[in-house]
Amino acid sequence: MMKILLLSHGNFAKECYLTCQMIMGSIESVSYITLSYGQDLELYQCQIEEQLASNDQTLILCDLFGGSPFMIASKLLAKPDISERVELVTGLNMAMLLEVCSNLDENLAKLKEIAIKAGKNGIVDLKEKLNS
Repeated sequence: MMKILLLSHGNFAKECYLTCQMIMGSIESVSYITLSYGQDLELYQCQIEEQLASNDQTLILCDLFGGSPFMIASKLLAKPDISERVELVTGLNMAMLLEVCSNLDENLAKLKEIAIKAGKNGIVDLKEKLNS
């Protein structure tokens, strides 16, 4: 089974999840973990480890490269048993999440490509688009 795990500072991951659910309906394979201000980072790491304990293929979509959620997830990906079945992409945005959720039948490598392409393509300058 393919899983998507959203990680973020504050409630960003939760709100992305809820918005995706509003647009697409219930998606059981998507979960999120938020990092609140002042939250214990070891507890946050344990929450992520619990989500990754199922041995499912998992794509982690994280809000910000270099932030605490990213750093903790990166540390976990250094473990061989996790790195074989987990990919991490940062820059979470709604276009990325919706496209990934629409392609959950793809393998992990392809889903990672889809996430990166959709995330980049979701950034549009309206005036530039209209002028081209």
